[in-house]
Amino acid sequence: GDEHVPAGEVTFRADLTLPDHEPMIHDTGSEDLVGVRVEVVSLSSDGGSQQRELERYRGEGRVAARGFQHAHYVPGQLFLMDEDVVGFLWLPLGTFVVFSRVEEGVEMADASDMFEDI
Repeated sequence: GDEHVPAGEVTFRADLTLPDHEPMIHDTGSEDLVGVRVEVVSLSSDGGSQQRELERYRGEGRVAARGFQHAHYVPGQLFLMDEDVVGFLWLPLGTFVVFSRVEEGVEMADASDMFEDI
């Protein structure tokens, strides 16, 4: 959690019954449409890269003012990136966040150390 959406509250939700294959365009209600492109690239040990296709699903992400005030859901998309890694895109904000599963019993300080070399 954070100062806007605290731990224990729902951050996002998605319908996993049907993958979304539509172009990622969000109607802002004005004449402008917002397009978002998310690419995931796998890097090999020799430095080569390969673009990966991901399953994605329509969903809603929660946004709120500080202190969890005025909390509501906005359109979004869930990306299944790996067995223990998902990403969520808050469409109106253009914000993409990656979430990874942390093993039980791992302290938060230990978990952050796992990503220092990335």
